[in-house]
Amino acid sequence: MFKIFVANPRKSPPVLDILVRNKKKLIEFLMKFQKDKAEDDAFNEEKNTLLATLNQLPDETETTAATAPIAATTATATPAAATTSSTVSTTTAAGTAEESKE
Repeated sequence: MFKIFVANPRKSPPVLDILVRNKKKLIEFLMKFQKDKAEDDAFNEEKNTLLATLNQLPDETETTAATAPIAATTATATPAAATTSSTVSTTTAAGTAEESKE
Protein backbone atom coordinates (compact mmCIF):
# COMPACT_ATOMS: atom_id res chain seq x y z
CA MET A 1 0.00 0.00 0.00
CA PHE A 2 2.85 2.38 0.85
CA LYS A 3 4.31 2.12 -2.64
CA ILE A 4 1.08 3.46 -4.14
CA PHE A 5 1.65 6.77 -2.38
CA VAL A 6 5.37 6.96 -3.14
CA ALA A 7 5.23 5.81 -6.77
CA ASN A 8 2.22 7.94 -7.77
CA PRO A 9 3.54 10.57 -10.22
CA ARG A 10 0.66 12.93 -9.33
CA LYS A 11 0.88 13.07 -5.55
CA SER A 12 -1.60 15.35 -3.83
CA PRO A 13 0.00 18.24 -1.91
CA PRO A 14 -0.77 16.70 1.53
CA VAL A 15 0.78 13.35 0.53
CA LEU A 16 3.82 15.04 -0.98
CA ASP A 17 4.24 17.13 2.17
CA ILE A 18 4.15 14.04 4.41
CA LEU A 19 6.62 12.16 2.22
CA VAL A 20 9.03 15.09 2.08
CA ARG A 21 8.87 15.72 5.83
CA ASN A 22 9.65 12.04 6.46
CA LYS A 23 11.97 11.45 3.51
CA LYS A 24 15.12 10.83 5.53
CA LYS A 25 13.40 8.45 7.98
CA LEU A 26 11.67 6.54 5.18
CA ILE A 27 14.92 6.05 3.27
CA GLU A 28 16.71 4.88 6.42
CA PHE A 29 13.87 2.47 7.19
CA LEU A 30 13.77 1.01 3.67
CA MET A 31 17.53 0.55 3.62
CA LYS A 32 17.23 -1.73 6.69
CA PHE A 33 13.87 -3.30 5.78
CA GLN A 34 13.80 -7.00 4.90
CA LYS A 35 17.52 -7.41 4.30
CA ASP A 36 16.96 -11.16 4.56
CA LYS A 37 15.11 -11.07 1.22
CA ALA A 38 18.28 -10.46 -0.76
CA GLU A 39 17.45 -13.34 -3.12
CA ASP A 40 13.93 -12.04 -3.94
CA ASP A 41 14.57 -10.06 -7.12
CA ALA A 42 11.01 -8.71 -7.49
CA PHE A 43 10.96 -7.44 -3.89
CA ASN A 44 14.38 -5.82 -4.23
CA GLU A 45 13.41 -4.19 -7.51
CA GLU A 46 10.31 -2.62 -5.93
CA LYS A 47 12.30 -1.55 -2.87
CA ASN A 48 14.94 0.07 -5.09
CA THR A 49 12.24 1.86 -7.08
CA LEU A 50 10.79 3.27 -3.85
CA LEU A 51 14.22 4.37 -2.67
CA ALA A 52 14.97 6.06 -5.99
CA THR A 53 11.60 7.84 -5.96
CA LEU A 54 12.08 9.02 -2.37
CA ASN A 55 15.58 10.26 -3.20
CA GLN A 56 14.14 12.35 -6.06
CA LEU A 57 11.75 14.18 -3.73
CA PRO A 58 12.81 17.68 -2.75
CA ASP A 59 14.39 18.18 0.64
CA GLU A 60 12.16 19.47 3.41
CA THR A 61 13.53 23.02 3.07
CA GLU A 62 12.62 23.05 -0.64
CA THR A 63 9.05 21.85 -0.06
CA THR A 64 7.62 25.13 1.14
CA ALA A 65 8.51 26.85 -2.10
CA ALA A 66 7.49 23.87 -4.23
CA THR A 67 4.04 23.29 -2.69
CA ALA A 68 3.07 26.85 -1.75
CA PRO A 69 1.73 27.78 -5.21
CA ILE A 70 -0.29 24.56 -5.34
CA ALA A 71 -1.79 25.16 -1.91
CA ALA A 72 -2.58 28.79 -2.71
CA THR A 73 -4.22 27.85 -5.98
CA THR A 74 -6.42 25.16 -4.46
CA ALA A 75 -7.38 27.35 -1.51
CA THR A 76 -8.62 30.20 -3.71
CA ALA A 77 -10.17 28.22 -6.55
CA THR A 78 -13.83 28.98 -7.18
CA PRO A 79 -16.02 26.32 -8.80
CA ALA A 80 -17.64 27.37 -12.06
CA ALA A 81 -21.09 26.70 -10.61
CA ALA A 82 -20.50 29.29 -7.87
CA THR A 83 -20.25 32.22 -10.28
CA THR A 84 -23.17 34.63 -10.28
CA SER A 85 -23.42 35.39 -13.99
CA SER A 86 -23.51 33.17 -17.01
CA THR A 87 -23.50 33.67 -20.75
CA VAL A 88 -26.39 32.37 -22.81
CA SER A 89 -26.01 31.85 -26.54
CA THR A 90 -29.08 32.02 -28.77
CA THR A 91 -29.57 31.86 -32.51
CA THR A 92 -31.83 34.46 -34.14
CA ALA A 93 -34.23 33.77 -36.96
CA ALA A 94 -31.62 35.16 -39.36
CA GLY A 95 -29.17 32.52 -38.21
CA THR A 96 -26.77 34.80 -36.33
CA ALA A 97 -25.60 33.97 -32.84
CA GLU A 98 -26.21 36.39 -30.00
CA GLU A 99 -24.79 36.20 -26.47
CA SER A 100 -26.34 37.78 -23.41
CA LYS A 101 -25.31 37.85 -19.75
CA GLU A 102 -27.83 36.66 -17.17
